[in-house]
Amino acid sequence: MEEIIVVGLGPGSHEHLTREAWRYLKSDRSKYFLTLKHPAARYFAGEKNDHTFDPLYIPSIDRRRVCRIICSYLLKAARSYGTICFAVPGHPLTGEETVQQLIKRAPRQGVKIKIVAPPYQGYLVGDLLEIMDRLRSENGCPWDKQQTNRSLRQYLIEEAYEVIAAIDEQDDESLKEELGDVLLQVIFHSSIAEDENRFDFSQVVNGIATKLIRRHPHVFGKDKAVNASEVKALWEQIKTDERNNQNENKSHDSFSIDHALPALLKAYKLQKKAADMGFDWPCMQGPLQKAREELAELEEACRAENQDSIEEELGDFIFTIVNIARFLNVNPELALGKSISKFLQRFRYVLSQAEKEGFPASHFSLEKLDSWWEEAKKNKKMR
Repeated sequence: MEEIIVVGLGPGSHEHLTREAWRYLKSDRSKYFLTLKHPAARYFAGEKNDHTFDPLYIPSIDRRRVCRIICSYLLKAARSYGTICFAVPGHPLTGEETVQQLIKRAPRQGVKIKIVAPPYQGYLVGDLLEIMDRLRSENGCPWDKQQTNRSLRQYLIEEAYEVIAAIDEQDDESLKEELGDVLLQVIFHSSIAEDENRFDFSQVVNGIATKLIRRHPHVFGKDKAVNASEVKALWEQIKTDERNNQNENKSHDSFSIDHALPALLKAYKLQKKAADMGFDWPCMQGPLQKAREELAELEEACRAENQDSIEEELGDFIFTIVNIARFLNVNPELALGKSISKFLQRFRYVLSQAEKEGFPASHFSLEKLDSWWEEAKKNKKMR
């Protein structure tokens, strides 16, 4: 009886596959790889009887049609050669439509299907890519299909902040969930770019992997760095060399920042860029004195009751505070976020005390509300 042995390649390295999977992938029988954009696939492929379906995955061909073509090709190959091996990323039974079609069609044609699963039974990145493809397919989700890189910008920012909140709260369950939401955003943006023939997820992964290797020659190359300060110095030198190679330091256009960033973070990054170019205070006393000057100018604008000047001077004062944060190696966006969380905790305590008294907070005097606030401050969990 003809047979198709479907081998799941798991999440990545060939080292994690079972002995059974190795036996089939190292055999002399004809092997068909759904894609070679997978480290285990690249490790096992290369024999004269090995084939890949990568050339079929082009934007002009619908993904479901590709699956039908692959399924028909595999069934024909099984009838010709008796037993063949079909290797797919991840787990064969989670998110892989080609395998699902094989399971339905093979018995009707007298072809047996054998599933060789990887050790891990959950969903993998490859499955997530397939899910996103289906969501954005012709018969997918109307909302997902109409999204663009620009329309998704706000969600990426929100998800990143929710990761920070989970870290600050030391909530691993929330952190796991929020990191998944950030990963979804990366895959979502990559899927949109792939549909527009700009780049795909594999190029995103390749880009960051290449950068990490390039910027860590003390790990992947011959350079040496024995402590964190030496690593930082080496990192900055590599970044400088990269900018020089790209001629970024020859134009004022290199001094720019993403305008979509929150204002505090934008100010922080701009000041750091200026400092990297030598435009910086020699010591901490510089920004501290500047903050005093800006505060005095703000007070003067308030006395003059000039609203335009008040707004301008307040902005200058905040900008200087950000500079102080940079000197202290504190990210102002994160610092302010922690203060906001602390304020929320304490004020919720005030509201709960008012509720116990049977009245809204507005019913009580400022002195009473402040006394509850001081109680909240004494609570270690709210500091």
